[in-house]
Amino acid sequence: MALMLSVSVAMVSCGDDDSETGISIVGTWNAVDVTRINCTSADDNSTVTLDCPSFCFVFTYNSDGTASSTYTDPNSGTSTGTGTYTISGNSLTQCESGDCETSTFVLNGSTLVLTSLEEDSGCSVVVTLIKS
Repeated sequence: MALMLSVSVAMVSCGDDDSETGISIVGTWNAVDVTRINCTSADDNSTVTLDCPSFCFVFTYNSDGTASSTYTDPNSGTSTGTGTYTISGNSLTQCESGDCETSTFVLNGSTLVLTSLEEDSGCSVVVTLIKS
């Protein structure tokens, strides 16, 4: 579940996708790995490689500012979420059920890298996604 919350950083946000920046992340993105670095406790630093279809996190960003996610874990099954997102500069804000998180992002062709701070652990969470 902690992975899901960490990866949710990339999930769903509040508004239009590319209205301000001209950058578009519209489409479906598959997370390929999640890395936790610079954690307060070095024991919390880790990298998880996602191996679809058994262990997946898939995000879909729509042109109307809505988004959805599907998380699949062999131990806990599949869960889904929906919400909204906005982009401002290199920041992606995603909201689901009134909870919003902001990540910085780098878009390079079909690779999207999201970075956020996990406040409780002090970890920087880096999620690498590939557009499908």
